[in-house]
This record gives sequence, structure tokens and C-alpha cells, in this order.
Amino acid sequence: MNDGNKAQEVKPEPADGEKPSRAIPFVIGITFFMTGMDKTIIATAVPAIAKTFGANPVDLGIAIIAYIVSMAVFVPVSGWLADRLGTRTVFATAICVYISGSALSALSDSIWMLTMARILQGMGGALILPIGRMIIFQGRPKSEYAKAIVTVSLFPAIGMALGPVLGGSLITYASSWRWIFLLNVPLGLLILVPVFLFVKNVRQDNVKTFDWLGFIATGLFLSTFLYSIERIGRGGEDVWFSTALAVFALGVGVFAVMHARSKSNALMDFTLLRFKTVVAGTMFGTIFRTTVGAIPFLMPLLFQVVFGMSAFEAGLIVVALGCGIFTARIFIAKVLRMLGFRTLFIANAIFLIGSFVLCMQLESSTPSYLSLLLLFVIGMGQGCGLTTLNMITYSEVPQHRNGATASFAQVFQQMAQAMGVAVAVSALNIGLVMRDAVDLAKSDFILAFSVFIALNVVAILLFARLPADVGHEVSGHKPKSLPKSGD
Repeated sequence: MNDGNKAQEVKPEPADGEKPSRAIPFVIGITFFMTGMDKTIIATAVPAIAKTFGANPVDLGIAIIAYIVSMAVFVPVSGWLADRLGTRTVFATAICVYISGSALSALSDSIWMLTMARILQGMGGALILPIGRMIIFQGRPKSEYAKAIVTVSLFPAIGMALGPVLGGSLITYASSWRWIFLLNVPLGLLILVPVFLFVKNVRQDNVKTFDWLGFIATGLFLSTFLYSIERIGRGGEDVWFSTALAVFALGVGVFAVMHARSKSNALMDFTLLRFKTVVAGTMFGTIFRTTVGAIPFLMPLLFQVVFGMSAFEAGLIVVALGCGIFTARIFIAKVLRMLGFRTLFIANAIFLIGSFVLCMQLESSTPSYLSLLLLFVIGMGQGCGLTTLNMITYSEVPQHRNGATASFAQVFQQMAQAMGVAVAVSALNIGLVMRDAVDLAKSDFILAFSVFIALNVVAILLFARLPADVGHEVSGHKPKSLPKSGD
């Protein structure tokens, strides 16, 4: 998956050089719709699931984190499996694993059983997302990357928009949260048909041996570090155990990086960090993704647990978040062409800081239309940020390294989302400990919003270090201050 891939030739079926089918972005998009819907549909179900298991809603954070961590752990395997077995074979298998995990989640009778089922579901999702992007890029010139990404990005945005209201409806009117997982089974089976019809089984010859040591080290780092972050806010003796666990995890992480840099068949290709756009999309982007990754978890909890709304009422408001993401992705290409990556990243972070400040002002008496408008605005910021981060990551990378880039970037993306939920859970727990309380209150959420405002400030400082014309080949933006024949 490193530089050695330059000598490998991709062998599409049925003929080399054949243009990809126009149906492919829609086939991949529908699959992303399913995974996108799952990101938000469970959020409105957290209080109902917690009630079934006799637990505090905050305790359900572990099931959400487990799903995302599982995705992060198994994402690096996607590139190697796709090279060895073929993109279509692995993509179809991933869908089957995903719907199996969904079915087991629906049958769960405890938090830990649900967590284990979500880990299996995350394994499937880990393969779906990066391989889906690999399929999108196959045979396309870079000039078409932005259009393809925007098209595909609309589908998970729609899924995220429908998730809260659909989940709230099922919980309120079907009287069971289990349906939110069972929905994936027939949808996943239907998706398999066009996958076999339109997706080519692209694979590579002379695939390198699998880096088992790197896989174990990376997985151990991600799982222990994020678990420790989630537990730190619990207070008491857990703080010392969690801190020690975090230190251990960081040590494993350092070993994993050193191992990857010394092996030609490393699972994580850190040579990609030679491209400044990969650094921007992964390292810098992690801070931004952490802030937005917590929003779908925090807002339904605030509306239901603190403001006393039903799952359906909360879902109707949270649906605005997905609508904002969808809207942003419709016009993001034009805005990007006008502003460029650096300016858009900085403006977007400032935009979200103001939105989080407004979230602190929400009350149970706040008119629903104002809450809807605020979440729509946050969704637009989230959609702009995530889509442009995906675009910039690939803008300087040679096409033959897109597979390695997809796996590398997806690890950071999933880790950031899990960190968002883990940091949110930790902040809420710190609020409970400070108040010596059991039930969540608005002050706990104000503390969480404050943490994410601080993270957005850090993101602004990092994005400001990028060149003004960074990623101009993809964005189409060229600052007037630079010469037309610029590098």
C-alpha cells in the first residue's frame, strides 16, 4: 500500500481503460445513505435504549463509540483486501457484515451485547466507506473528483437528515427502538443487486503480505485511547485508571507509527503526509471532525433528557441538521471555487463557534422554529467542512495511491468522530461529578459546548498555516495575489 504500488497495474473487468459507469456514484451513494442514516437514527433512540437496559443515557455512549472505533480499526484492512480480492467482492461482503451487525443489534438485551453487535456493524462500515470512495475514483480524471464526491456526498446527507425523524417516529409510534436496526437488513439486501450489476471487481497483482503487527498495534491504540477518554470524566478511581490507560495507549500509538515508517508493507502509509493536502485533510481535519462528531449525540440528548421532548419531537428538530448538510453539499463546489480551501476552512470554523455559542442559549421554552434554524445552520457548517476536507485530502495524491489514501484518511475520520462522542460523554460526566448529580442538566451541555468551541479555535490556528492556493487543482480557486503560472 506504499510506494511499491506504483509498479502495480490495476486490472479492471471487463476491459482496461473502459470509462466507469454513470450509475456507480448512485450505487455507492445509496450504500452511503444507509451508513449515513445510521449515524443519526440511533441518536434519538439513546434515551429509549437506556430505559430498556435500566441505564443512564450517557452510558450508551460506549455503544456509539464502539461502532466508530471498530470502523477506525478495520479501515486500514480495506485497501489490502480490495487489492487482493477485488473492490466489488470486498464491498459486497462488507454490506453483508454490516446488515448482520444491524440484525444482532436489534436482538440485544444489554448494553454490552449491543456494543459487541455494533462492533460487528462497524467492521462492515469500515470496509464500505473507503472502498466505496476507491470505486468512485477508478478511471476518473482528477478534474471530475469534486463532482463525483459532491454527488456521492448528497446520499449520506439525505440519510443523516431522515435518520432522526425516522428513528423518533419508530420509537414513539412503533414502540420499539429495535426497528432502527432492522431497517438496514432489507435495504442492504436490495443494494447488493446493483453492486454486482455495475461495479467492476478491480484488484492488483503482487499484493504485499499483510502487516499483522501494525494492525494489532493500531487497533490497540485506537480502542484503548478512545475508551480512556470516554471514562476520564467519570471521576473517582476511574480517573487514575483511565489516565494510565491513555498513557499506555499513547505509547502503543508511538510504536505503531515507528513500525509503519520502517516497513514497506505497513498498514498505515505515513509517507502520504509528505503531501500538505493530506496533512490538512487528516491531521488538521481531525480537530474539526471531533467538534462536529459530537453534535448528533449531544442535541437529541439535550432535547429529550433536559427539555423533556419526545423522541419524535426531538427527531423533527434534529432532522434540520441533516437538511443543512444536504443543502451545503449542493452549492459547496461554487463556494470553494470563490474562496479556496484555506479561507473556507477558517470561515467555517468561525461560523461553528458562533453556532455553539447560540446552542448555549437554548431553553425548553425556545420556539421550535428557532431550534430548527440553528441546527440547519450548524448542519451547513458541518456539510461544508466535511465535504471540503474529503476533497482536499486527494487533491495532490497520484491516482495510483488513492487506495492507500482512502484507508489512511478514513482512520483519522473515524477516530475524530469517536473522539467527538468520547469527549462529549466525558464532558457531560464531568458536569455530573461537579454537581454531584445523576440526571443531566443544561449546565452539563454548556460545559461540553465550551470544549468544542475551544477545539474550533485550535482548528482555525492550524488551517491558517495552509498556503492560500492549497489544493487549487481541485478547488479551481487561484488567489489574485499569486502569479498565474504559480507552482
